[in-house]
Amino acid sequence: MNENRQNLELYKCFIQAGQLAFSKDPSLICAVCGNGVLITLRDRIQKVGGVVHCIYPQSYRWSKPTNYHVDIAIYSLFSNLKNYNVIHRNLEAQLLGGGHLRGLNKKRAEKVIKGVRKILGKHNINIVSEDVGGNLGRKIIFNTESGELVIHKTRQIRKTDWMPEFSRK
Repeated sequence: MNENRQNLELYKCFIQAGQLAFSKDPSLICAVCGNGVLITLRDRIQKVGGVVHCIYPQSYRWSKPTNYHVDIAIYSLFSNLKNYNVIHRNLEAQLLGGGHLRGLNKKRAEKVIKGVRKILGKHNINIVSEDVGGNLGRKIIFNTESGELVIHKTRQIRKTDWMPEFSRK
């Protein structure tokens, strides 16, 4: 009974490209990605996690550093999770997205995926699941507490086509 009640009290949020979300409280983080890439990070022991949505492989000296760039975004998510005392060796990652309908932005998406793998490998963070590439976009729901992920693959990616059944408050 208490477990069901706890699930009803999950925080919910929706992120878009260039954004990240994280929580020490049980949360559902939702996102839609076409050729962008979503990275989840979670401390499997403390059950603290987050998601970042990137669309570019790296920032450049002349560009403003933002979470649109994978090299900035992953470190930003690391930094925010460290505020909750996550233990580095307990972190696990999931990698999603990088779809390319009719080949659009395929090379950029592949560079982002390669960059994510390189950064996570450098920090010895295990990628426990991947669903990347292909011709379809993805709509996801990530549960920060359990690490579970719901992935819906679709050809129809628009900003407003993924409103989870719960309302945003």
